[in-house]
Amino acid sequence: MFVFIKKACHFPRLLIYYISFDCISTPEGGVASMSKSCAVCAKGTMSGNAVSHSNRKTRRVWKPNTQRVRVLVEGTPRSLNVCTRCLRGGKVQRA
Repeated sequence: MFVFIKKACHFPRLLIYYISFDCISTPEGGVASMSKSCAVCAKGTMSGNAVSHSNRKTRRVWKPNTQRVRVLVEGTPRSLNVCTRCLRGGKVQRA
């Protein structure tokens, strides 16, 4: 499933259309999210301002440090995106 997103840029007559893929299907028939987020604690991207020395503000994002690792989920090994805080904290069991 994908969604068209209409976004205006600096030129008033120019509109840019982005195709955003919201989700993909997994081999098991489920739906997996494509966003960069942790599958254990649901830590995701955060947004804010980058503030320069002259106090000008521009938008920026912070992405979590996620790793694609094989973990045991209900006794079966699966590949999940897990943040390094959950890996170091022992919240998942590696396969």
